[in-house]
Amino acid sequence: MKGFSEGYPACSRSLLLDEQAANMKRTFQPSKLRRARTHGFRARMKTVGGRRVISSRRAKGRARLSV
Repeated sequence: MKGFSEGYPACSRSLLLDEQAANMKRTFQPSKLRRARTHGFRARMKTVGGRRVISSRRAKGRARLSV
């Protein structure tokens, strides 16, 4: 298999990387609804582990129990 540098000018690798970076989308696309469904109070209360999280946060005195 040929290496990346073979057959390409020295500066084109950085140009290709810059082009890829320009086309790439950020991985975190915030959504309040999705966040609430995953980390919200109702989601926590559905599972035993989630109820444990809520109770431990209550015991610690947290102002916000969930998102």
